[in-house]
Amino acid sequence: MSNMELALFIITMALILVVGAALLIGNRVVDRMVHEDSREAEALLAAAAARNRQRTSA
Repeated sequence: MSNMELALFIITMALILVVGAALLIGNRVVDRMVHEDSREAEALLAAAAARNRQRTSA
């Protein structure tokens, strides 16, 4: 293996590691956002259901 091949191999491996880490981090961020959105949606639905129950009982 020449020096040029070795350098290209090292650069390729470094890029694979960086891209893999970025994908994992991005996946975690998206997961967190989705969970927060679903919690907000559940809270809105619960509030709407409570309002609906108040109207029907009055």
